[in-house]
Amino acid sequence: MKKKPFAQDVLTLVSVPIVSQIFGILLTPIVTRMYAPEAFGLVNMLGSFIMILAVFSTMGYHGAIILPKNDSTATNILLVCFFSMFSVSAISFLIIMVWKDVIPAKLNAPSLVNYLWLTPIFVFLYGMYMTLRYWKTRLRRFDDLAASRISEIVARKTYQISAGYLGFATSGNLIYSDLVTAIIKNLVL
Repeated sequence: MKKKPFAQDVLTLVSVPIVSQIFGILLTPIVTRMYAPEAFGLVNMLGSFIMILAVFSTMGYHGAIILPKNDSTATNILLVCFFSMFSVSAISFLIIMVWKDVIPAKLNAPSLVNYLWLTPIFVFLYGMYMTLRYWKTRLRRFDDLAASRISEIVARKTYQISAGYLGFATSGNLIYSDLVTAIIKNLVL
């Protein structure tokens, strides 16, 4: 009887990334025809900057959530992750406030200044997702992980295609699609 749930977990963890990748690959040509290459460039530049800070959002403690044998220790690690997320988000807010004009100038991307304020939000959402992902893994709730991954790709492509179809194919809408996606995948978890 133990093998069936394990097999289902493996099937879920293997099939969902494949399905979401196929869905994404099929819709990517539509999205790339709607948005200018410069829009993708700005999104990737902002994403690269955000990820430098986001990797520190849980200080790596999210990976330790799975390890403890008792739930009270795991819960304490979960609380450390939440404290770390708030702290790193606050620090990223201060970085943006102090260097909001310097960062776009150094990166030679003046339009980046319009979206830097989203950095602490993205840092927090990234940390939240990593923490919840490992918590759900600890609880063996792989169906929730699968639903989160599917909702991520569906929400992103739906937002991007809808905005592009309505004539709002801008870098801002690509960035906001990532924001909406991050919120939705966290809510699903």
